[in-house]
Amino acid sequence: LVASQLTFSRAGRRIFRELDLSVSAAELVQGTGANGSGKTTLSVYYLLKSELQSNKKIFITYNPSLKSFAERLCRGLLNEARGRQDFLIPDFHVFKQFILDIANRFGKTFLPEKEIDFNRFSKMFASHPLQQKFDSPLVWEEIRSIIKGALPQVNLSVLERGHQAIRKKEIDPGLIRRLQQQFILFSNLESLKAVGNFVEKYLKTSLPSFSMHVERYLKDETSQERVLSILDRTLQVLKKQKEIVHKKYLSFLEYELLGKKKAPNFRFNRKEIYHIFEWYQDRLERNGLWDELDLTREVLRIFSERDLHDYTYDMLACDEVQDL
Repeated sequence: LVASQLTFSRAGRRIFRELDLSVSAAELVQGTGANGSGKTTLSVYYLLKSELQSNKKIFITYNPSLKSFAERLCRGLLNEARGRQDFLIPDFHVFKQFILDIANRFGKTFLPEKEIDFNRFSKMFASHPLQQKFDSPLVWEEIRSIIKGALPQVNLSVLERGHQAIRKKEIDPGLIRRLQQQFILFSNLESLKAVGNFVEKYLKTSLPSFSMHVERYLKDETSQERVLSILDRTLQVLKKQKEIVHKKYLSFLEYELLGKKKAPNFRFNRKEIYHIFEWYQDRLERNGLWDELDLTREVLRIFSERDLHDYTYDMLACDEVQDL
């Protein structure tokens, strides 16, 4: 379903205007529109649908002002609603503080004075020989979203625990989710094509198809032995290629091979941009500094190794998703 330029009013009050909306079969809803068109309002209204009153929901944004606005709107709507005492109120979070709290909860300290944000990066980049050739906002975004942000996180311990649990017939939903996440990541890594070959050999299907139906294969006893064979072979590959497990960013070759669609900027300057990245990353590591991608990767590792029910939600509304 795709709709564009939608405007909606209720009791003489305009709720949103000029809103573009697309809904997929997987129930992922994306709303796009200009500032003030009502995207945030629509998200909050959706989270407060009566059909979802007992579902666990989260609203997350990069913008503290949007978070405050959404919370106030939610309180106002619930005050007017009947039966609000039975409603499970959504959680509202600003992305960076949310993941900082998770990291701190599990003993991972990220000191504020050690963080490199865009402003600090700009000051650093001002001393680089190429600072006059490239705009610092574009370079920062290339490092943040492509070189460091486009690399999936491989977690060896998830596969080892999965192998052990299948052997013992102790398969739980949390483990299935974590295994599924890992195989989805493998399907996006050129350096792990071998995993796709193992899946085709033992299950006669493609890696993307297996990734989407891991639970079905693990519930079938005949398939379980074949999945164990896939895990065996995959673990062997990963233990030989240890750099894949510990990688935090794309290699220059991986970056250079990205197509225009995945990395549209700097198509003819990638060698220079990668040198800037190496210079930046070296400064981080030598001085014990961190950026938001380092924080996010650490929290993803925490999630992949634990079944954290506190952070499991039935519904997510993500506002200003392009900033995340």
